[in-house]
Amino acid sequence: MKDTRNTNQRRLVLGNVMGRCDHPSAEQIWEDIHKTNPRVSRGTVYRNLKLLSETGQIRHFAMPFGPDRFDSSLHQHAHFICRECLKVMDFPSERVLRLDENAVPDAVIEGYSLVVDGICPECATKKRTSLSEKN
Repeated sequence: MKDTRNTNQRRLVLGNVMGRCDHPSAEQIWEDIHKTNPRVSRGTVYRNLKLLSETGQIRHFAMPFGPDRFDSSLHQHAHFICRECLKVMDFPSERVLRLDENAVPDAVIEGYSLVVDGICPECATKKRTSLSEKN
């Protein structure tokens, strides 16, 4: 049976994730918490992130490169990750995905995880500027 007690450390971890909109990694969350609560260990943060995602209080999603990330937004949506700066952004998945309820016969689809990668507008602008300066 999972430990579902609402400990101080769990509240700190949940509060940190809920107070952000930048899709932090576990390490970023630990660093933030550690600044004001130096007695909270990495292991405590990682265990609580796992439990919070397993109980559906936050979302955990694996990245194609870079560390896994966490999200306070529980609605179904997709993510874009920049290959240059590793910034993660939400975007409405219906722009690229039409999920057929019968895509997998006899299965019940309960959700999905979609991560699209490329170069964000800021990095694309920097790249274009850099290229034009060389020419």
